[in-house]
Amino acid sequence: MLDAEDVDAARPDEKSIITYVSLYYHHFAKQKTELTGARRVANIVGKLITSDTMEDDYEHIASDLLKWIYETIKLLENRRFPNSLHGMREELGNFNQFRTVEKPPKYKEKGELEALFFTIQTKRKAMGRKQYAPPQGLFMYDVESAWEKLDRAENDRQVAIIAELQRQERLEQLAQRFHKKANLRESWLRNVQAVLEEMDHGRTAAEVEKSLKKQQAIANDILAREDRFKLLTSMCADLCNERYHESDKIRARERDIIERYVS
Repeated sequence: MLDAEDVDAARPDEKSIITYVSLYYHHFAKQKTELTGARRVANIVGKLITSDTMEDDYEHIASDLLKWIYETIKLLENRRFPNSLHGMREELGNFNQFRTVEKPPKYKEKGELEALFFTIQTKRKAMGRKQYAPPQGLFMYDVESAWEKLDRAENDRQVAIIAELQRQERLEQLAQRFHKKANLRESWLRNVQAVLEEMDHGRTAAEVEKSLKKQQAIANDILAREDRFKLLTSMCADLCNERYHESDKIRARERDIIERYVS
């Protein structure tokens, strides 16, 4: 410190004053340098913390996105479809819901993840650090590869749904044809049964002969319609073989008609 006696005089000690001012200057210059250095260190540390936080965010987002992708692929590869036209139409609706509602936000998330990865690398380069290497399996090419598999699984499911939907439509049309023909066969059987029940075998030779001719005509008609009943059986077999959802009812109706026909 500067002594009061050195300056409280007609001619102060200039050497003492210069020494004091010099020490004062160096003291505060040192403080300023230390403060600037501290700020620089704080800035670098802040950037490192920000970079590490971004890397943690990247790894969590990438991990969650990959988990969703592979779980979705597993669902898309499932081929246990509903065994009905109504069920398949609902399945198609659910698939379209996935494509238009569920998947787009995930695609956007993938784009944001790629931008985050680029930002991390840019910041590391600016700080003179080596390139960021995520944990094994979390690189962007892992995400892109998984997304390509998702696209293929989605396309394959679309093809499978359309094929099954068309199959169910064909079976439904075949079932409608079966029931239409079954109605005709049942109507014919009822008419034949009614004719046979009302038939009078006659008392005279002429009446008996007339009755026999009528019976023969009915027998000929029965034989002539054999192919139509065989067609009904064939349609029933096709529906059962294709696992039509009401095949049990179809089979029961076909058996009832055929038993009445052959008896």
